[in-house]
Amino acid sequence: MTVQTPWYEKTVWIVVWCIFVWPVGLYGMWKSSRALVWKIVVTLAVVAPYAISLLTSLFTQTVAQ
Repeated sequence: MTVQTPWYEKTVWIVVWCIFVWPVGLYGMWKSSRALVWKIVVTLAVVAPYAISLLTSLFTQTVAQ
């Protein structure tokens, strides 16, 4: 009997999910047994562009009015 490795323990799948469906990728990464430092760094790297985009759009709307 072979033991299958869960998808969230495979680095390739984590990267693919983080690129195409980032919430699923982040979930898998946090569920995996990876080091906490990598979890924090990757989470910031994935979420930061969205947060910057949101803040930029809010700021430009406020200035334009």
